Amino acid sequence: MKFSDEQILASKHFLGPALVLAVPGAGKTTLILKRCKNLIDRGVDKKSILSISFSKAAALNMQERFKRDYPAYAPIKFATIHSFCFGIIMHYCRLRSKTLKFIDADGSPGSILSLKKIMEKMGLAPLTEEKLTVLLTEISYVKNMCMDAKEFASDRACQTPLFYEIFKEYETFKEKMGLFDFDDMITLAYKILKEDAYLLRSILDNFEFIQLDEGQDTSISQFKLIRLIASRKKNLFIVADDDQNIYSFRGARSDNLKDLELIYPDLKIYKLSTNYRSSDNIVRLAGSFISQNKTRYEKDFLAKKESQEPIKILKFTSAQIFEKYLLDDLKEEESTAILYRNNVSSLSICEILERNNIDFTIRDRGMSFYNNPLVFDIKDILNFAKNRGDFAAFSRIYFKIKTYITGPMLAYLAGVKSSNLLEDLRDFPSLKPFYIKRFRDLSSMLDTLMYLNPRHALSYILKDLSYEDYLKNENFRYLKQTGSTYEFLDILKNVAKNSKTLTDFFGRLKYLDSVLKESQYKKSRISLSTIHGAKGLEFDKVIVVDLYENNLPSRSSLDFLSLGNAEPFEEERRLLYVAMTRARYKLRLCYIEYENTKMSRFLTELKGL
Repeated sequence: MKFSDEQILASKHFLGPALVLAVPGAGKTTLILKRCKNLIDRGVDKKSILSISFSKAAALNMQERFKRDYPAYAPIKFATIHSFCFGIIMHYCRLRSKTLKFIDADGSPGSILSLKKIMEKMGLAPLTEEKLTVLLTEISYVKNMCMDAKEFASDRACQTPLFYEIFKEYETFKEKMGLFDFDDMITLAYKILKEDAYLLRSILDNFEFIQLDEGQDTSISQFKLIRLIASRKKNLFIVADDDQNIYSFRGARSDNLKDLELIYPDLKIYKLSTNYRSSDNIVRLAGSFISQNKTRYEKDFLAKKESQEPIKILKFTSAQIFEKYLLDDLKEEESTAILYRNNVSSLSICEILERNNIDFTIRDRGMSFYNNPLVFDIKDILNFAKNRGDFAAFSRIYFKIKTYITGPMLAYLAGVKSSNLLEDLRDFPSLKPFYIKRFRDLSSMLDTLMYLNPRHALSYILKDLSYEDYLKNENFRYLKQTGSTYEFLDILKNVAKNSKTLTDFFGRLKYLDSVLKESQYKKSRISLSTIHGAKGLEFDKVIVVDLYENNLPSRSSLDFLSLGNAEPFEEERRLLYVAMTRARYKLRLCYIEYENTKMSRFLTELKGL
């Protein structure tokens, strides 16, 4: 195996702290494995080397590659930071006769179910799948950032009402039941080691050399733990790329790497500047693009591969034109990734590929066609049109369409057993005459809705019943990406256009959900993934979609930028940089002109570089 001069120099680092700054495709794993061999050659006991990564796949890959490349030196310990911490907790339980159990283990209640029961006990309405995911992310963020939950709850970034109260009940429940969740593994292991001198000493005795892969992804809580287990001899070797720090929502801080120079005055810094993955034009453009960020380490960007074809920055005036281009582009037999910022984008791609009998695999299925808030609303509207006495459906949609119903009116209807709620509202006390006309008009519109085919019914709900106005207001209120909403509506319209009946329409959505589920387990040359999910991977061709303002960069990052905080915006740039550098030879950057969207400023900038 041939190594570059930069790799050889870094791999020979022996004692004391070191930071290796490596560009994408620079052979970070290769370097870590080579250094393991070098340490053993220098007389280091292989059992005293601990290499930590952040994913199970990365840890297994390092272990298998080390065994393959250096069979005489294997085995040594490769672990994820969570598996390492889990081991500490279990060892502590055995040693101190304690009982602690992982909340999501078999036979345990599970974090999601526990949160649902806690909220039910608190008398709170059930959260949608989307909002429950937000709650779990926020709980994780608070723990990884070592934040005060009450302080976070008052921050504008907190999206969950009564977050602090829910968080407090959740923590109390776990403590009472002797449970810990995924993020507790880090904080609990740290607490154990700080309070149990014997256990800490055993860790320090066992592991004299600590290696950390993907150091830019370290959260505050993880970084505290890493520093603790390397505290005796400070033989800490971190491989990182600050330009690929894209996990702030998990608590990862770009400042962690900068802080190393303050914590360890004798820190040695090495750089790996050569990208062995991507062709020259991709390396040069991506390097120029990321260099616009101000808060970063300066690096050179060199490529080993020559350019094969120009990078394509593409604008499509409709989803139909994009679909035609995509199908033509996928005819070439090569590994291809279709990358996007948000999971909702996978739905439109999935629908196109399934309709054209093209196999694909999906890496992170985070969205559903059928179990989607928009679909639930449409079903409720249609159900109420069929059954005007369905109070449950009506109570969920009365404020989302043109009903003119007030809160007191809804409270009045709650106590009425009725086959037609709109008719019964005529008996509401002190009802003004114009309301009677409005209710009559609404009844007439719902009658019309009953006789429309799926395509026209969807359009009627959006326009005539003003559901589209509600969606616009929701996007503004919760800082959602408007383009994502319209993209999903485009999918629904396309499915509706090809459905004869509403039963066909909803059946098609359910079927597409099953396609998504099955595609997680398929092997295919075509991969669908969020940019976050594709980190660490590489493909012959990369197609990045949905590059519009308020999506990438996100609306919240632009708001922070306007207030003088550039860090969220710089992370958005890093996100697109990660997407671009997944490509070996071919790169397409795409903008589809959905309603109320405009091209991402990043694409405009890339055109000028």
